[in-house]
Amino acid sequence: MNQYEEFRGHYLIMDNCPIHNHVDIRKYIESHGGYECVYLPPYSPELNPIEQFWSVCKSKIERSTFEGGDIIFQNLEKPAIMCSPVTCKAFADIQ
Repeated sequence: MNQYEEFRGHYLIMDNCPIHNHVDIRKYIESHGGYECVYLPPYSPELNPIEQFWSVCKSKIERSTFEGGDIIFQNLEKPAIMCSPVTCKAFADIQ
């Protein structure tokens, strides 16, 4: 986290996944990255742009049996690449 000096003092916004809320995680992020942790309200995926991104990706993933890690990665990579920058920007444009 220290490698991105230009982000020091910014907020790191996270959902309420238990691992994100652990006191040790928060202390580490705030002391090593210079970020301030902000948590989204519970049950608010509409405020989390990555949830919208994954929703688009999941709708495009081919349904099949995965035989190994490489196949899983390929099936995730294709829809992620197809998600245009305009679409990704729209995820973060909260009105």
